[in-house]
Amino acid sequence: MTTLIIAQIIGLVGMALDVYATLNKSDKRLIRIHALGSYIFSLHYFLLGAYPGAIAEILNGTRTSISSFTQSKLLAVIFIGIYMTLTILIPENLIETAPFIAAILITIGLYFFRGINMRLFYLIGFALWLAYSIIVNSIGGIIVFAILLCTTSLTIWRLHKEKR
Repeated sequence: MTTLIIAQIIGLVGMALDVYATLNKSDKRLIRIHALGSYIFSLHYFLLGAYPGAIAEILNGTRTSISSFTQSKLLAVIFIGIYMTLTILIPENLIETAPFIAAILITIGLYFFRGINMRLFYLIGFALWLAYSIIVNSIGGIIVFAILLCTTSLTIWRLHKEKR
């Protein structure tokens, strides 16, 4: 098997875990499975040679794991600072900034907002991850972020409809 085929299989496993995570009623289980999905996606992006995505996913998995123990805003600011530093230091072109900017937006949404506003930050972050996944040819990334964009958009619409 070539590295590309192995990478795509690993990406599909990460995608399956992320979708499965969203189906869990238990927050702790959702967080643990999503963190595992991030680590698997990190390996996937690494094998694709998409190193900014791999680095961002390692941090995302760590941030997600830690968030199951604390919702500290200080922790969020630390992660945002790390992502911002990496956004400046690592990318060689504009698309390579997408995973870090997405991670910043999702972290802001996760720690500082709830409801529609939180999901709007997620939505933009997912769109950036989708664009990145398309550019680096991540089949699992394309599928999972397309699904997350659709489900998040639907949830925003439902929450907005409930408010009226």
